[in-house]
Amino acid sequence: MKMPRAVLAMATLLVLGTATGCSSDDSKAGNSNKSCTTLCTEGQAGSCTSVKGDCAAFCSALASATPKASCQADYDAYQGCLKGGSSACDNNCDSQESALTSCVTGYCAAHTTDADCKTLIASF
Repeated sequence: MKMPRAVLAMATLLVLGTATGCSSDDSKAGNSNKSCTTLCTEGQAGSCTSVKGDCAAFCSALASATPKASCQADYDAYQGCLKGGSSACDNNCDSQESALTSCVTGYCAAHTTDADCKTLIASF
């Protein structure tokens, strides 16, 4: 079965960075209470994310798609990693991001009409 082009684009772009860290420094703290929207906005400002446009819409769609896709543990691990530095660009969260991307992409590949998946795809 061929994967729809939009889903492939989302998978590729999510792997490139939804709000990934740009360096590794586990000694920093300060993100623990920041929301996904704040982390995404920091990522956009620091050029360490490929998310374009409205971070609130992206984060809302991701938060909504995550439980439907049975990806909550991957989402929590990724958010936990991002919150480990003083800004979203401080940590390297590639492995956590990869796990979340694989999980959500699998769901969206099978649910291409899902509104949350459409929002995620449009965020890139």
